[in-house]
Amino acid sequence: MNRLEEESIFKRFQNNYLDFPTGEIIHQDSPDFIIKNESIIGVEITQVFKDQDLPTGSLIRAKEVFKSNVLTNVVSLLKSSPISKCIISISFNDNLFNKKLNPRTIAKQCYQCIIAEAQNFRSKEFMKLKI
Repeated sequence: MNRLEEESIFKRFQNNYLDFPTGEIIHQDSPDFIIKNESIIGVEITQVFKDQDLPTGSLIRAKEVFKSNVLTNVVSLLKSSPISKCIISISFNDNLFNKKLNPRTIAKQCYQCIIAEAQNFRSKEFMKLKI
C-alpha cells in the first residue's frame, strides 16, 4: 500500500469514526500514523475490508450480523422460558462460519442445550456449554 492510499484510507476512517481522537496527526512509516494529544496513539493500516465491493457485504460483516441474530434469537427464546434470569456467554468459532447457516436454527440448538442443563444452574455459579 502506498502513502497516498494510506492517507485516503485514514481520512475515510477519520471522517466516519464519530469518536476519532483529536490532536496532531503525523504520517510516518511505522506506525503509519501517530495522533498526538494528551497521549500518543499509533495507527497501522494493515488490511481494508470494503463491504460495498461484494454483493452481500464482507465476510466479517456477515459474521457480525449472524452472531447478533443468533444472540437476539436466544434471548427471545429464553425470555419466554421457565428458567430464572441468568447470564449466558456464547462463543462462536469463526472458522466454522458458513453464510448458509440459519441463525434461528443455531439459536434453537443453543436454547435446547441451555434448557437441558437448566437444572444445574442452581448448583453451579458458572457453566460452559459446547454446542
